[in-house]
Amino acid sequence: MRFIRFVEFVPSALVLAAGLLAASIAAAGEGQMPREVVLSIEAGYYQHALTQLQALLQSEARSPQIAFRMGQILLGLHRTAEARETLEAAVKQYPLESSLHRLLGEAYGAEAKTTGPIDAFRLARATLAEFIEAVRVNPNDVESQVNLALFYIEAPGVVGGSVEKAHQLEASIEKLSPLLALQTRATEAAQGQDWPAAERILKQAIRIDPGSGSLLQLGQMYLDAGRPADALSAFATMTQAHPESSAALYWFGRAAAESKTQLTKGMESLRRYLALRERPDNAPAPAWAHLMQARLCALNAMPSCARSELEAARNFAPAKDSDFAARLKETTSMVVKTE
Repeated sequence: MRFIRFVEFVPSALVLAAGLLAASIAAAGEGQMPREVVLSIEAGYYQHALTQLQALLQSEARSPQIAFRMGQILLGLHRTAEARETLEAAVKQYPLESSLHRLLGEAYGAEAKTTGPIDAFRLARATLAEFIEAVRVNPNDVESQVNLALFYIEAPGVVGGSVEKAHQLEASIEKLSPLLALQTRATEAAQGQDWPAAERILKQAIRIDPGSGSLLQLGQMYLDAGRPADALSAFATMTQAHPESSAALYWFGRAAAESKTQLTKGMESLRRYLALRERPDNAPAPAWAHLMQARLCALNAMPSCARSELEAARNFAPAKDSDFAARLKETTSMVVKTE
């Protein structure tokens, strides 16, 4: 169910995080929210933000801004049920806060990923209802418009997906944020595997993007399109601009493994990623980095290294991740052949 945007956060099709996080500050109306809490959330350090926010709660009365940020933190830590309960209570208390409806929709979407088909259908419809309500109570909340447009793009028609409705929203999004409009249209093109259009649109977005979100989205789109060499080039540009970025380090290493080129540089990039003293809570799991490192070691004819990294990948393997399980099986076969 790829229309559930939040949990995957930096997935192949949906890398709008940089622009959306900036928009969410204005949308939430921060009030007295300490800047350090907002910055920790923006950077993906949710556990730090939780500690900071809990300290604030000892001296401050609850507010819609605190409820919004607490919901973001809980979702970022995958404490989905707690996030849903917190946000359901908050929207009852503050029904005109669009950011709370939007985040509750994301919480329902996150929960839908962990349930059976019947509950997933119900939660998908609830996700749509909250996104629609968020836009209704604040038509100028661009992040809510983006969420709703992405839902329409990625959800099947049976739960409310509609490309036509997405197009209507994209026109409105463009008036509020041309960058987010381009990123949303690129997601639509990638969803339909119109890779040339996605590439063209993302290159337009990169020209006006002050951050690296559009470049990251382009690199991941290249991986989805089976163009790992182009992905490697995009991520190389990221590493040059942000040499200590955990995202740049991981994705460069992964693209090197996928493209079977620049093996030594790819191994060094992943080594640095795994050696980081601290990584954002939403960063790729260490298991994935070890798995990609095992592939690079195997490609570099280093069987001992490959076995060691493969064992580490197994030890850190995320639960119930079918994609990881399939890649682990594939990589195991690859490593065996090098021995």
